[in-house]
Amino acid sequence: HGTGPVIVRIATRRGSSARSSAYTYFLGGSPAPAPALDQIFPVSGSNRGGTAVTLFGSGFTPETLVTLGTVSALAVYVDEHTLRSATPSSQGTGPVNVQTRNGIQQVTLNGAFTYTAPTPPLIQLVNPNSGGALFAGSTVSIAWNSSDNRAVSKHRIFLRYQAGQLEVQTEIAAEVPGTSQSFNWQMPLNQPPTTQSRVHVVATDDEGAESEAISATTLSIAQRWERIRVLPLPLLRTQSASDGSALYILGGRTGTTNTSTISTVERYDPAPDLWTSLGLTAMPVGLNGGEAAYINGRIYIPGGSSTTGMTPVHNAYDIAMNAWVQRAPSPASVTFYSIATNVETAVFHMTGGSNSGAAVASARTYDSKTDAWAELPAMSSARYAHKSAFIEGKLYVAGGFGSGGGLTSCEVFDPVTRQWSSIALLNTPRTGAAGFVTKDLSGNPLWFLVGGTNPVTNALLGAEVYDVHSNRWTALDNSFSLSAPRTFLGYGKVGDYFYAVAGANPTVGVTTTERILAASINPIAADVLPVLVVPDFVPAIAGEEIRVRVLASDLGARLPLNISVAGLPTGAVFSSSRSTNNSVSGLLVWTPLEADRGRTFSINFTANDGQFVDTKTTRLTVVEATPLAPVNAADFVVGPLAPESLVAAFGAQLAVRTEIAQAVPLPFELAGTSVFVNGLPAQLLFVSPQQINFVIPAGTETGMATIILKSATAKYAVARVSIAPSAPAIFTTNQNGTGDAAATATPDGIVYQNSPFDVSIGGRPNILVLFGTGFRHALAANPADDNGVAEAVTVLIEGKAALVHYAGAQGQFAGLDQLNVEMPASLAGGPQRRVEVGLAVNGTNANRVTVEIR
Repeated sequence: HGTGPVIVRIATRRGSSARSSAYTYFLGGSPAPAPALDQIFPVSGSNRGGTAVTLFGSGFTPETLVTLGTVSALAVYVDEHTLRSATPSSQGTGPVNVQTRNGIQQVTLNGAFTYTAPTPPLIQLVNPNSGGALFAGSTVSIAWNSSDNRAVSKHRIFLRYQAGQLEVQTEIAAEVPGTSQSFNWQMPLNQPPTTQSRVHVVATDDEGAESEAISATTLSIAQRWERIRVLPLPLLRTQSASDGSALYILGGRTGTTNTSTISTVERYDPAPDLWTSLGLTAMPVGLNGGEAAYINGRIYIPGGSSTTGMTPVHNAYDIAMNAWVQRAPSPASVTFYSIATNVETAVFHMTGGSNSGAAVASARTYDSKTDAWAELPAMSSARYAHKSAFIEGKLYVAGGFGSGGGLTSCEVFDPVTRQWSSIALLNTPRTGAAGFVTKDLSGNPLWFLVGGTNPVTNALLGAEVYDVHSNRWTALDNSFSLSAPRTFLGYGKVGDYFYAVAGANPTVGVTTTERILAASINPIAADVLPVLVVPDFVPAIAGEEIRVRVLASDLGARLPLNISVAGLPTGAVFSSSRSTNNSVSGLLVWTPLEADRGRTFSINFTANDGQFVDTKTTRLTVVEATPLAPVNAADFVVGPLAPESLVAAFGAQLAVRTEIAQAVPLPFELAGTSVFVNGLPAQLLFVSPQQINFVIPAGTETGMATIILKSATAKYAVARVSIAPSAPAIFTTNQNGTGDAAATATPDGIVYQNSPFDVSIGGRPNILVLFGTGFRHALAANPADDNGVAEAVTVLIEGKAALVHYAGAQGQFAGLDQLNVEMPASLAGGPQRRVEVGLAVNGTNANRVTVEIR
């Protein structure tokens, strides 16, 4: 193509759109006029180089050369008025000349850019900073305070620890934003244990200078689960019990079918860390899929699956005699039942089970003193592969398989009332788990479930805990998860430890044995981390009130979420309001004084859910500003503006060039210009040196608001406006808010008619469709009536009341509203004419417009 600007056109089967002078063809080496260099921004940067600068002027070409001092800089052509570049490094500091050159023609701005020695950022580690233990698999809140004379661009976080004679460095996060002051590290479950680790946080500013903060004392990292001597052979669906001093694994399967069932008895002794089966009498009948109960020196196993199928055989292993004693058989042949023992009465409770693959709801007790079974009322739900526990005189059951699949349901049996009652649901369906009862640090009973499978997804599971007194299940963080996830495992408490042995992962047996301290622990929830949304930068004007809104959410919050603030300037007020435990909003209100002009404040906002925090920084700078005149973009009238309405604003030096938004969602910056309404960034449609068009942000509060514009050259403009729920206006064809409305009409939503409009078509009323802005939030007397129309919207056509079918967002274009109005039948019969259309919303009249009817 020949040189020069050309039209770019896009055509589809639904039409075409074109933009003139959208692309310019340039021939290398062609003559070019002498460039004009008006301004460079920013005007200073590090002598390390790399500062992103923009040059403004005219006569630029793709071959324009840029020099700072005596060193050439790589220039990127934007258009004939704009170049972008990165500054080269400099040996010294101070001002240098900036030069642009087309061939032999050149222009120089003397001393236009100043090289400065970079000032390293300041950083202080807040947490963890005082020693203590961290657990692999847990989430660690790392918090710090960082600041810089310009801006912190990013943070990097490391963990350094000793591994023998070597220092190992693990990267935790590489690109944490400069505005962030915290990071929640989800530590890997396989993080190596150490007693000599420190957290390092490195802050890098926008000049490339770095500073580091290190935890003051060493931290230890440990595994909650300690791996010990493995079982001699892989087993699953085994029976297990503890006499308090040793753990017994009785029978089980070595493979995937009942034919692999064994009768071996294995004993684990903690002191020598040893498994042995030597001298232990094997089971009379090898079983799998059952459970065992220890009572007064004997281990009872009331049935399960043998190599030939399910059996009710009930045998007890007498530990002192090393012999098996036959007991009264179970009343029914089931497998995958659950047992809970009442040690005080020497009774165990047997619930549920599988009878040829079908879940049963039966419940019964066995009295070891009388060798007798007794029936209990059936559970509310049939279940098998569930867990049960006897806590504070009551029988609890949880999860398992039911007739409809995996269960989250749980219930409790009260022996006094002989009634089953539902309790809180598990967080996820769970089968084949291990469980133990312990207490929290305050002595309240807790019931832990660990391992097992989610039968819906077949995923192996971590741990959750039931707080008996508060009737609440809490999913625990990964530090409580088994180091080797598995299901249908052996387990038991010996001393202060709970042991998890072997099991299937997911169907293949393993030999892994591990243990966890089970006495008086503090369970930590696998919390959803809080998310805090704050503006990175907020400009403020001396004497003008600024309102900064911050939001925090945490869908998993168990305690009320809070927002706190630090670093407020004198006179600033911060308040917060909570709608639910899961969300909270905060509002900073401040009117800077003349003495604050030119100052920058770093304000830290922190969202805290009681376990984790998210801290971010807002930079609030008090700047000089020129006047800005915003008006409704439809009628160009000065007055109140509405949230999510279209605005046109006028002033001087609002942008370095003209630019139109080219994509949706609309950008928050065009040609380096941005707009803030009460601190909230606004979406931009169009910018030019004298006019910009933008959308009032959603959520902008009613009342007085401050609008601040910032250009690419850090020039500011300010306006104070009133924000109202509605500020209606209708677009017109001449684009000045008067005369004929920008409208169409349709009787059926399929065929559309241009002006002049028929009052009715084919006996059906014609629906007039008008476009405007500022009325989508009209108040509705009955918001739930689902008719799409607020009762506060009224329309008159030639003085006659018209039925409004819809008044709300147009749906395709940001800020644009749509009004669908049925033409009154009484308009028919007259000559073709122009009639006035009057729109009122909440008592506020829109601009009067006309439409032509016939």
